[in-house]
Amino acid sequence: MDIIEKQIHTTAPAAVIFKIYEDVANWHRWDPDTKAAQLNPGLVLGAKGSLTPSKGKTVPMEITAFALNRRFTATSKTLLFRLDFEHELTPTENGILILHRVTFSGLLKPLLSRLLGPQIEKGLPVTLQQLKALAEVAHTNNA
Repeated sequence: MDIIEKQIHTTAPAAVIFKIYEDVANWHRWDPDTKAAQLNPGLVLGAKGSLTPSKGKTVPMEITAFALNRRFTATSKTLLFRLDFEHELTPTENGILILHRVTFSGLLKPLLSRLLGPQIEKGLPVTLQQLKALAEVAHTNNA
């Protein structure tokens, strides 16, 4: 289990979803596996900060890929492991396809895949459902 990927469809526009992504301090509102997150200077390419999972220790985080209203990758790495959390928004005929992908690499990949994989596999669908609900409410309230 080196890659875990889940997706969901929403009628909310990409810009609305991205506004939620940009509110890094509130990622915990839609991602139950996140206790706290911070990025300096915000959600931009090269930004650095940290993420505290709901279970576990705070890890460093850096934005390693970014395209406004389309995608971003938050990477956590140490000498022994690397986790890439990819977030992609793809337009469809009637909305947006939200895709979240987690990729494990590094020396500790087998251990992290075994320890974190089941939790991420279980948590990603919940995260996506909550993100979708938040985005659709925000879109409805702004329409």
